Amino acid sequence: DVTDSGNHKIELLNEGVKFDNVSFNYGEGSFELAKISFEIPQGETVALVGASGSGKSTIADLIPRFFDISDGAIIVDGKNIKEYNLRSLRRMMGIVTQETILLNTSIRENIAYGSNLDEKKLIEAAEGANAVEFINTLEDKYETLVGERGVKLSGGQQQRVALARALVIEPDLLLLDEPLSNLDAKLREETRDQIRQLQTQLGITTIYVTHDQDEALAVSDRIAVLEKGRCRQVDQPEEIYSQPANRFVADFMGNMNLWEGTITTDRGKAVFQHKSGLVLALPEGTDSRAGLVHLALHSHLVSLAGEDELGSVFVFF
Repeated sequence: DVTDSGNHKIELLNEGVKFDNVSFNYGEGSFELAKISFEIPQGETVALVGASGSGKSTIADLIPRFFDISDGAIIVDGKNIKEYNLRSLRRMMGIVTQETILLNTSIRENIAYGSNLDEKKLIEAAEGANAVEFINTLEDKYETLVGERGVKLSGGQQQRVALARALVIEPDLLLLDEPLSNLDAKLREETRDQIRQLQTQLGITTIYVTHDQDEALAVSDRIAVLEKGRCRQVDQPEEIYSQPANRFVADFMGNMNLWEGTITTDRGKAVFQHKSGLVLALPEGTDSRAGLVHLALHSHLVSLAGEDELGSVFVFF
């Protein structure tokens, strides 16, 4: 159970969020997060990426304290998250959950969510959510009634209205859990670019949950790759892409060929030997300790240079 016993209020996020060896489970024998550690500096976007059931949404749910952790600490602006008044903590956040929840009222009232907004702020939020175009095609535009749970809108339209609602308050911390899952590929790409532009422009600290590797690479300053409740790597997108920390990350982030073989040395150079007999010269500085390895290659970054002085060795650049 979550107990609201914090005495501190927070209105602005100045430093960021830190997960320090955080563990959590839903009950004995259930899914478990184990010793999760990463930081979300103020103004940055961190994408949580992994397969279904890896713990992405659970991590996002721990920040507004929908659940409390079992071990470790979540630190917000230097204080344990439990030290903050729950109402003030959640008021600084814009949240879009996997399940889109809309009120049986107009698009305008769903975006405003009880606030008295001027037209300019309303439209800016809709623009940030890439919703203006579809709203303007509706006969009643912003006064269009969405129906019970938004049934009069498509799934993608519902998501964009929910995203506009999260953006309109100009949150200091934005939690997006698969916010574009119901959009087609073209709209998905356009909307993620809009979110990224707005996040960068306003300096909104953002956690972006997605199962889509390309989306994670496109929207984030850093990526945390999750597997079965464990964090396998946290790094900048270019590092995740080019220097995966282990076989799981290399395989999950895609577009890599994984070859099993051994590393040996030949005339002082590290070489990779595939079980087929193919031998590859490895770049300067490669760890030449002998043993079984998996070589991860991006095929579009590879070129053949022919034989070198070692004999029938293809050199890759």
